[in-house]
Amino acid sequence: MNYIGLDLHKKYSFVTVMDSNGTIKHRERLPNDKAKLICAICAAPIALAEAGIINNLKVTSYPSFHNQLGKAKYTGAKVEHDKNIITACGPGAAMDFAFKIAYELAGKSKADELKKGMLAEK
Repeated sequence: MNYIGLDLHKKYSFVTVMDSNGTIKHRERLPNDKAKLICAICAAPIALAEAGIINNLKVTSYPSFHNQLGKAKYTGAKVEHDKNIITACGPGAAMDFAFKIAYELAGKSKADELKKGMLAEK
């Protein structure tokens, strides 16, 4: 098994484990609190809102979508991290979003190494 994906739907979420041929080997419902990290940028937080995943959490999105985030607490920040949810406001935040994800997945040292290699600290 070399692929794990999270499928978000309006009323449920599933983790899907597939083999290298794309054959589904296992699928199960996964409550948000058991997922390691869920990330969304630009308009994608709307899907998280529709799935009920970001209720009462601080999130950001493209500004014109803020009223489509249901019960989430829209902050307008460039990047927002609350519990296991990372959101970003749009294309201009893509690098900061990527670095935050790298930090959470690989730690500060690797994230800093990535920033340096991409000349993002100049």
